[in-house]
Amino acid sequence: ADAAAAARLVAGALRRAAGRAARPTRLEDWIETVAPAMPMDATDWALVGRVLETEVTRNREGRQPMRLGTDSVAARTFLMDRVVRRRLGAAPAGGVPPRARRMLAQSIGRAGHLIDWVQTDLDYRRRYIMRRLVERYGLPVNGAAGIVGNLQSESGLLPQRVEGSRSADPRRTRGTAGPTRRWTAAQIQGRRRGRSGPRLPGVGLAQWTSANRRSGLFDFEWRDIPAGADILYHMDRQIAYLVDELRGYRRVWRVVTDPRSTVRQAAAQVLMDFETPGAVLQQVPRPGGGTRTVRRPMTDPQVVRIVDTRTRNANAALRAHRAGQQPAEVYA
Repeated sequence: ADAAAAARLVAGALRRAAGRAARPTRLEDWIETVAPAMPMDATDWALVGRVLETEVTRNREGRQPMRLGTDSVAARTFLMDRVVRRRLGAAPAGGVPPRARRMLAQSIGRAGHLIDWVQTDLDYRRRYIMRRLVERYGLPVNGAAGIVGNLQSESGLLPQRVEGSRSADPRRTRGTAGPTRRWTAAQIQGRRRGRSGPRLPGVGLAQWTSANRRSGLFDFEWRDIPAGADILYHMDRQIAYLVDELRGYRRVWRVVTDPRSTVRQAAAQVLMDFETPGAVLQQVPRPGGGTRTVRRPMTDPQVVRIVDTRTRNANAALRAHRAGQQPAEVYA
């Protein structure tokens, strides 16, 4: 149910139950008390997605003042204020009661850090994803590092990244039928090959490219957060989708969850059997004519070079993870 409508019903019931002796007695006062404490609903999450897109776009355009940066607590407060304004139609005259604010913070905090990831440095992103993989999903550090090393090569660890873009502006790239531009999340989701949207299909942390894996990203629901294009602004939802996918790749999952695996073994397995970029594929002749696509052998010089690069990335992620832990995430 819509949180604002539910708040009116709850506030009305509480007011009637309290009777005349209670203060405040105006229904609007009760609503101002109850509405901010209601759990996030689909309308709230849609608003959060719009606000995130607006603010990161303003940042890419260099507009001031900057209202959403890298401070997760400040970002959460900023988004909470927008949600409360939507529910009440305006900011409450007396402010949001502390207990209601804590309850809303816990609800919106389920999404993890909703910040402008482009402004964070690479080591911060390495540590963040490593910590999620190790602490939330129980992966050994070598397996987690092998995954992160591949993600760095694919997207620079930026959840908004569109194939062909630069890390400084990850939604700006050439279009299918037009010049370079900065795409909205909805346009990226709705891309139609050769007709609309970005020219290239890859998107997100793992640069999901094939139609079924790409649509799986945008259809992914997590922690009661509705599916949709705004997953491009949610690091934790993409990590959850990544892990959900990896569990279906049994050979990869076996290697990255085995504490005996080395960083290189994990990086190579994720590369060859999960990411499988075109550079590790080749055409070979069919016995009856024509060709077919197969993976290059692990000893192929081109594959060795790619594994070397992704292993270096993975080792850098491991060093970043060991060098310093980020502050504990209250709403992890």
